[in-house]
Amino acid sequence: MAGSVQTIPTEIADLGQSEPMAEIQPDNVTTKMSEIPALTIDPEFRGLIPPLTDGERAALKESIETHGCQYPLIVWKNIILDGHHRYEICIESDRPFKTIEMEFPDRTEAKIWMIKNQRGRRNLNESQRAMLQ
Repeated sequence: MAGSVQTIPTEIADLGQSEPMAEIQPDNVTTKMSEIPALTIDPEFRGLIPPLTDGERAALKESIETHGCQYPLIVWKNIILDGHHRYEICIESDRPFKTIEMEFPDRTEAKIWMIKNQRGRRNLNESQRAMLQ
């Protein structure tokens, strides 16, 4: 299975947008085709993300199986920051996916990015948003 890996500095990603990928332009990233890296799900990072309901997971799985994984997974040092659910479904369904490698000085900055990124999501209810404050 092949995928593409893109590396971007953190200041390119717009943290306040509900779709963080919207600000990334082709001239801002380097893309290369390579074997998909072994990605890590860090329990601490995963715990920052609200779980999907059974219905949400079923809808996401159907979408990925029908249309493929449309949004790249965001990783830092091969640790998933955004796309945990998509990654699990892609692995289960043997679907290819793309990754974008973000650069952060440390775990704390990576977690801050995750929280800000999640806060901008439209799929969070008020209670979930409050948990990310």
